[in-house]
Amino acid sequence: MVAASQTTIPGTENALGMQATSSGIDFHISIQLPTLIRDNIQESLLHSFCSVGNTDPKWNDLFWAPWKLAASRQVLREYGNMSGATIAFVLDELRQCREKEKQEPEQPEWGVMLAFGPGITIETMILRNPLPHGLMEN
Repeated sequence: MVAASQTTIPGTENALGMQATSSGIDFHISIQLPTLIRDNIQESLLHSFCSVGNTDPKWNDLFWAPWKLAASRQVLREYGNMSGATIAFVLDELRQCREKEKQEPEQPEWGVMLAFGPGITIETMILRNPLPHGLMEN
């Protein structure tokens, strides 16, 4: 991880919330949530990437390949939304998938982890692979 930041979208205090109950966590998700995130995520990403000197990130390389979200989708399918703990499960799923592969595929140089929380807060973590060409050491 080379950078991390948190952005709070103004005026969204009631758009996303959760409350612990005797039966688990109850989530309140506004119907406006997708629009609010869509309208604010690029600014959050740009701020984070610029902080590490990458002023022209290639968004399509990062986000427009459905297989890049496979680990996230698998964890959500298997466990549901576990709030903040989901990130650790996704990272573990990525690790397990990598161990199953016999050949090392070419690894991307840049990556992003995003998490969304009450407020609405956008947690952004910028990841950089020091060995992006399949030369990962065990």
